Amino acid sequence: MSQHAVFAAFLAQRLNAKGMSVNDLAKELCPKAALKLRRWFEGSSLPSAKELYPLSRALDADQVVLSVGWLIAQAPELTDVMDEEVLVGRQQKLPGF
Repeated sequence: MSQHAVFAAFLAQRLNAKGMSVNDLAKELCPKAALKLRRWFEGSSLPSAKELYPLSRALDADQVVLSVGWLIAQAPELTDVMDEEVLVGRQQKLPGF
């Protein structure tokens, strides 16, 4: 299993929902970044913090969910607290999320 497999799976799900390929996403974000994006989707690396906002926009992904997944990928010990305090709390505050 790759180091960041869960985050990579989320990215792949969003990419499929948009009907895009990794190359399409690379063209939208930065044509020179195709190799870097492939590594994100393989789970062998993560985007930088500054890349999260454009990535969330390109994938029509909730920026908070993407950011929480990114944090959890780097510090798995935060999974329970992030789920409970951020994601569940967000669902309670924003029904239909």
